[in-house]
Amino acid sequence: MKMTRVVRSAASLPSFHVPASVMPSDLSLVKHLEKAKTAEVSTLSNGFRVATRDTGGETASVGIWIDAGSRFENLENNGVAHFLEHMTFRGTKNRTRMQIDSYFEHSGSHLNAYTTREQTVYFIRSVGKEIGPCMEILADILRNPLLRSHDIENERDIIMTEKADVEKTIDEVMMDHVHLSCFPDDGLGLTILGLVENIEQNINADMIREYIRLHYTAKRMVMVGCGGVDHDQLVNLSERLWGDLPTFPEKPTLNAKFKGDIEKLVPFDTESPHLSMCWGICGQAENEMMICQIIQFIIGEWNREAEDQPADSVLEPIITDLSQGSDSLIQSISAFTTPYSDQGIFGFYMISSKGINTPEEDFKKFQLEVLRRILLAIEKLDERRLNDAKMALKCSILMQVDGHHTATDVLGSYMLSHGRDMPLVEIYGRIDACTLEAVRDTLAKYILEKPFTLTGVGPESLFPKDQAKDYVWNRDATFTPAAYGAARA
Repeated sequence: MKMTRVVRSAASLPSFHVPASVMPSDLSLVKHLEKAKTAEVSTLSNGFRVATRDTGGETASVGIWIDAGSRFENLENNGVAHFLEHMTFRGTKNRTRMQIDSYFEHSGSHLNAYTTREQTVYFIRSVGKEIGPCMEILADILRNPLLRSHDIENERDIIMTEKADVEKTIDEVMMDHVHLSCFPDDGLGLTILGLVENIEQNINADMIREYIRLHYTAKRMVMVGCGGVDHDQLVNLSERLWGDLPTFPEKPTLNAKFKGDIEKLVPFDTESPHLSMCWGICGQAENEMMICQIIQFIIGEWNREAEDQPADSVLEPIITDLSQGSDSLIQSISAFTTPYSDQGIFGFYMISSKGINTPEEDFKKFQLEVLRRILLAIEKLDERRLNDAKMALKCSILMQVDGHHTATDVLGSYMLSHGRDMPLVEIYGRIDACTLEAVRDTLAKYILEKPFTLTGVGPESLFPKDQAKDYVWNRDATFTPAAYGAARA
């Protein structure tokens, strides 16, 4: 689709599912951005899709992106998606595990996989001549896993070891509890690795086969390739390997509901307690998600020990003003967005200084004051700072497509979330369409006056002695128009 006009109002743009007639504000960039090829996409009769971007070269990244992850589980089978990912490497009806490992070792190819809350991905990096055999093996392990009882039993200990490692990592613990706080009534609140009792005893071959039957269907899968790939070759392979894959059942309807007014306090052995404050925002295919990402870059991040602090940081003067020398409560703070199909998360992640023996309530008050001042700073935002944030977001996106491995990951995510690839020209145009008014409108829609969650991970000594470690709380600070106006005054 040829884009011939510039749309300057982000509010008028359609979702990412629909191509937008936009151009970058700097038209001299167009000829350079158009050099980045847009993916070629084909759809088989059963709905299975093939998306490729041939950028040349002798190597390629190719894989299967599946629109299924831990959010499609429940308490009874939580962990089955990740368990399945492990079991696919245990051998098939046609190949032993040793034969699969031997092929990849001797061909110089690399096979790996990962599971997220919404997606499961199996990918291969290989030289061009090995793509065909690699995809044959990948189809075999996904469609014909053995799922033998003794393999399942052996895998339980491996996954429990992985879970133990994750639970020693404070960032991982924090984000798992952030999701549980934000989405306590939805699969998004479940952990990816699963509940201990499910890993240790409940997950079995029948449960795994049922998950495959429900979710590994043609319309929810896409073969993605970038680098030295031949689109027609992958389409022909897909016809043979995936053309008979069932189309049904349909994907379940997603309707996550962000639940604010939750405070969750999690004991953890650390000298630096972590705090996170989050709001529910739009789904990842909505144009407002890009505005939320721009807001994230406007706020940026700040770290006391960093030697290259941004010269014009929003956070620097706020933290400096609130801090008192070495006794500052804060080690670092950053804004983040976590997008999902139907609803995402926007939040702040704060790490306290080491060894600060300050009650959790003081951390909370400090974070609320930092937030209030950030909102005031955004209210006074000027075009220069907005343009800086836009440029930072553009650079971040360019870095994601620099190299066929990361480019394949981005393309696979686009195909599952947007249903199409997005040309860089359009992405730049959508970013440039964001105005100061759009930033303020988005803040008002999702953050001002809206419920939020507060999650803390740190020493048990910081928790209120007369409170349960998990409890519902009433906000002691609400950003109502009156309170916000009084703060501005």
